[in-house]
Amino acid sequence: MSNGDTSAITAQVRKLGRRAVGYVRAQAHSCSIAYRSGLTFPNFLGIGAQKAGTSWLHTNLRHHPQIFMPKTKELHYFDWHLHKSLTTYAREFAGGETLRRGEITPYSSAMPRWCIRYIHRLMPEAKLILLLRNPIDRAWSQAVMNLVRRRGRDLAEITDEKFVDYFRHSRSLTRGDYLGMIDRWLSVFPEERLFIGFFEDIKKRPQELLTAVFKHVGVSVDVDWESFPLHKVIHAGVPAALPPRFRVILEEIYADDIDRIAERYGGWAETWRIK
Repeated sequence: MSNGDTSAITAQVRKLGRRAVGYVRAQAHSCSIAYRSGLTFPNFLGIGAQKAGTSWLHTNLRHHPQIFMPKTKELHYFDWHLHKSLTTYAREFAGGETLRRGEITPYSSAMPRWCIRYIHRLMPEAKLILLLRNPIDRAWSQAVMNLVRRRGRDLAEITDEKFVDYFRHSRSLTRGDYLGMIDRWLSVFPEERLFIGFFEDIKKRPQELLTAVFKHVGVSVDVDWESFPLHKVIHAGVPAALPPRFRVILEEIYADDIDRIAERYGGWAETWRIK
């Protein structure tokens, strides 16, 4: 076994160990209300979806005078850092006690139900925000980010096989299963707590989208819109059009999902339907 293989296995064992500690901690906390005493938590959570404009949303929410957002987007407490003390998470919101507090971690959309129940125990009145993007475009954007940008490689270096394997990997499929993630969260939180917006509105009607979000989280919509970076592109990805050969594969994967999400929520999802 090579040193690289050994390192990878060691890292995986440590990751599983942290998750186990986090699970035990969450279960222990859920048995008592006392652990929340004196701690400050968010009033709202951005739960996803990944590659659907959450960086734009985080940046714009930070410009609202009645909203407190941590400087760091994606705290990842409930998926990566649950082994740490709850005080560590609450500390991120120190200074925002008199404001509406929020944080955005897109991976939250893929969280298991037990973790969502834990979040509800901590923040029973929390509002939820979910931005949706055509799952075909979302899957391609995520694949390019993880296979190209994060590895510092050129698009041409990645084989078709690697892209297709990535499209069919559970990491990508889970994040594109919008109805699955919505149903998990709504099995714990009341439906009226969930706001669903669309990626297309960031380009087409950003002020209207933000106005709806402000109303949902309970802050004033009477703001100086000139101070908001409504049209700024945040964390632009690698410019790469989706090749037709990959679009065919992704349409096969997501055609039924798109039809179901369009039937339930309409709006821009209707335009995602495969002709």
